[in-house]
Amino acid sequence: MYPYGSYAWAQSIANEMNSRLQREESDRLRYLARQREEATAAAEAARIAEANARQAAEERRLRAEQDARAEEQKRLQQDEQERLVRTVLSNGAPVSLPMALIRTWTGNFSQELDKGAFGVVYKGLVISARGGAGVVAPTGGPTRHACYIAVKNFNIDIVDAVTNGGDADTGNKKDINPFIDSAMREIQVLGSFVHPNIIRLVGYSLPTKEQCRDSNVRPTHACLVYEFASRGGLHKTLQDDGAAAELSWSHRMAGLTYRGQTQLLLYDS
Repeated sequence: MYPYGSYAWAQSIANEMNSRLQREESDRLRYLARQREEATAAAEAARIAEANARQAAEERRLRAEQDARAEEQKRLQQDEQERLVRTVLSNGAPVSLPMALIRTWTGNFSQELDKGAFGVVYKGLVISARGGAGVVAPTGGPTRHACYIAVKNFNIDIVDAVTNGGDADTGNKKDINPFIDSAMREIQVLGSFVHPNIIRLVGYSLPTKEQCRDSNVRPTHACLVYEFASRGGLHKTLQDDGAAAELSWSHRMAGLTYRGQTQLLLYDS
């Protein structure tokens, strides 16, 4: 230890004070740096939180828009389906129907009525969604809010084989446009008949000619949709003595007036 009051003692005291001041300055600078880091981190966290909030708000907005568009699309589809239902129930001209709607009406083709060389006939039920409460499914002819239908679902492979000489078993597929043309002619002919005793063609679902020409898109369906004849055709009725007795000669003569490419139907009423 240096003698009190000596130069060496004073120098040591000055050195000690400088060291202490340097430590305090260093501590102050570290404290300020830590404060700046914490402030920067807090600002970054706030920026990230704000960005996340904006992103979440944007996602909610987009979801709301998507939900609104989906709801609007659903409403438009329901309106279109209801329009088609009303057309079917209004005894209007045959209308083109989406296959999905026919599947709905027939319960995905669950009730088979008959089977022929070109396909199967299924029973379906058309009900208006806006018919009001208490709508009862009809047992005979159409009502204002519901009617039964018979859907002739053609086997495309068999149609192809018969129409063009293709092989339904080996997959030798050819153009089915001749069948489509024939079906459209049948639609035009049957659509021109309006009579209580002539079965009414209410709609159809056919592949487009573009689909038939596209080798990558194989047509999968072809349907004709008729009013359902609850008591069958005239031929069936005349073969049943009991049913034939209910058919007066005036009705028989009226039916013969419309012979040709037409089919006769009898309602329970």
